[in-house]
Amino acid sequence: MKLTAKEAVEETKKMWQWISENPEKKKEDYLKLFKKNVDLLNCCYLCEFCKKKGIIKYPLDCKRCPLINLWSNDLSLALSYDDKCIRSYDSPYFKYTYFIAKHFKQESAVCASEIVKLCDKWLYLNS
Repeated sequence: MKLTAKEAVEETKKMWQWISENPEKKKEDYLKLFKKNVDLLNCCYLCEFCKKKGIIKYPLDCKRCPLINLWSNDLSLALSYDDKCIRSYDSPYFKYTYFIAKHFKQESAVCASEIVKLCDKWLYLNS
């Protein structure tokens, strides 16, 4: 699936808005419900946007992620600058994955809402 940065952020926002309203659900549930034939890398529109062509082992160029500078400033867990969304303590996606694994629905909904706000911020800054 070929996406522009704006399309990736807009679709990400829609998905996380739905997740914030359905905290017992995950990204995979959203894609099954609304985008049945979509096969996204990591079930993520942003990762799909960052996908490298023809590379299988680690097919992402995370520096291309539209939200890379908005995810977090905490690099204590990050293996590199590139993977801040999943490896930084203060990243809302990192927190979401923790809370959803622990079945803390209300907390995961708050994190999903924070991701929506990051998308809104990017869309505002890039309009």
